[in-house]
Amino acid sequence: MAYYRLGRCYVMLEDDDNALKNLKTLLYCVPPEEAERHPLETYWIVKGVNLLEQIAHKTPLPEQCEAAVQALKWLEKSGIQDYESVQKRILAVHKLQKRP
Repeated sequence: MAYYRLGRCYVMLEDDDNALKNLKTLLYCVPPEEAERHPLETYWIVKGVNLLEQIAHKTPLPEQCEAAVQALKWLEKSGIQDYESVQKRILAVHKLQKRP
């Protein structure tokens, strides 16, 4: 929860670098294979994944987009979201980088 909340605070301060740092750390708190055994932690990770995706949509720089893709892959590996849905979200993030 702390990493998510710190990340959220940094987003509100428009400090994407520190937001990414905390949200990416959150992904390593629980390996995707163990998500089912850690429901509370998984809840915060899923919120972090969504926040990383929002950051990429707001500022589609390579680092932000890569972090969002990494986070979305965590969702798929954990079984929280199916492969097709994750791929659609990843494709949307990749399209952000190609905007003029």
